[in-house]
Amino acid sequence: MTALSSYSTGTVSVSAGGTTATGSGTIWNDGSVKPGDILQIGNFQSVITDVTDATHLVIPPWGGGAVSGAAYKIWQVSPQRFAGSEAMSTVGKLVTALNAREIPVVVGDDETVPDPSLGEEDQTAIQPSTGKVWVMSGGVWTFLGIYKGFNFTGAYDNATVYSYGDVMTDAGSSYIWINATPGSGQAAPNTTYWQLLASKGDTGTTGSTGATGAAGAGATGQCKLVKSGSNVVLQQFNGKAIRINGQVCSVPNAGVSLAPTGLTPGTTYFIYATQSGGVVNALEASTTAHATSTTSGNEGTEIKSGDDARSLVGQVRVITGPAFADTASQRFVASWFNRGRRDVTGAVDGVSTDTGTSNYTEKAVSKAEFVAWADEVVDAKITGTLTNYTSTGACGFAMFFDGVVGDNWDVNPTGATLRIPASGMMNQKAGADGYHYVSFGLRAIGGGTASAVYGLRALATVG
Repeated sequence: MTALSSYSTGTVSVSAGGTTATGSGTIWNDGSVKPGDILQIGNFQSVITDVTDATHLVIPPWGGGAVSGAAYKIWQVSPQRFAGSEAMSTVGKLVTALNAREIPVVVGDDETVPDPSLGEEDQTAIQPSTGKVWVMSGGVWTFLGIYKGFNFTGAYDNATVYSYGDVMTDAGSSYIWINATPGSGQAAPNTTYWQLLASKGDTGTTGSTGATGAAGAGATGQCKLVKSGSNVVLQQFNGKAIRINGQVCSVPNAGVSLAPTGLTPGTTYFIYATQSGGVVNALEASTTAHATSTTSGNEGTEIKSGDDARSLVGQVRVITGPAFADTASQRFVASWFNRGRRDVTGAVDGVSTDTGTSNYTEKAVSKAEFVAWADEVVDAKITGTLTNYTSTGACGFAMFFDGVVGDNWDVNPTGATLRIPASGMMNQKAGADGYHYVSFGLRAIGGGTASAVYGLRALATVG
């Protein structure tokens, strides 16, 4: 390695804490000393901040004590000595690169060929936007070709403008655009524009059939039990899938029906669906309650208790006939899936009276009857007109749910035979699967006769 350069001609004197170094026999202003060099006297050093003249230097306060006529050394390490040389070194490297033709001429986007006045023999020219490359040969720019990476564009689109190096796929093969001019509407395998990059292989042989997987987790319960004609029918609803015995089965387009033949009037039945070959093939009416399956593959499905082969789809109550009923006063068909709110209205009672003053007597003329699921809410109502024929005393009316008083109200006609509107509402859960009804009862709180002669009825909305 090269040793540091230094200057030590003459002697130097500095006072303790002084900021001026005075030389004797020195020539400090000829470039031998520059700001940034280091003054060393004995074991003490200080940076030189300025060169005043041939015999005076400016330094920070001297900390080495007073010296006079002492030997010294100036270490020539000032940055000013190297800035110029570093720049010249860089310029030298640049010139060397130019002489070696290592730096190409750049062709602008608005040019089609390199400027003929530029370049040296064997030097290259490039156009970054197109990937075109030229070389100077015999004083003339000679086109070498286009050198550009692949640009994958996906499936072929007849409207897309393709450029050199664009790669697209078509019918299982991939092609690269090789025309120097961008274009569109030129489908492969037109060899003027496209070169085959990778060809679609032959179809392989069919592999062996794998094991049957577990039942899928897609939507099921895409059905609804309704009354149609004299039968009940399981119809498709927003699809056709239903899970039976762990298998996702299909409800036929025409649905699956069940006739009331052989069923007992006044009895509530649960309706279960069975399947064959993945298709619902029959409905079964049974008084056996339903339960939630815990069988592997069928977990969570509501089934006939103890029988995974039968999935619950609804419930019905049979009337005299036997027959199914789904009328305004008897909603006796309830689907397990895709339930809707069901309105039921009892007949208008214009005949019932009561003279009791304490207990409510249920009147059976107006009954809103229905079947419901245990978790369904019943909004029950009583509406109409009450009167007291023989007294101005108050009349009481109560709402009955399944024959039990649920709530009650009092109204007070102002004179015998005067009518007064009567209305009451309550809601509660059905509490149990099966048959339910809403009715009303009367009492003559203040004596006389409470009468529904002007019309009083029970109503309900279920679901």
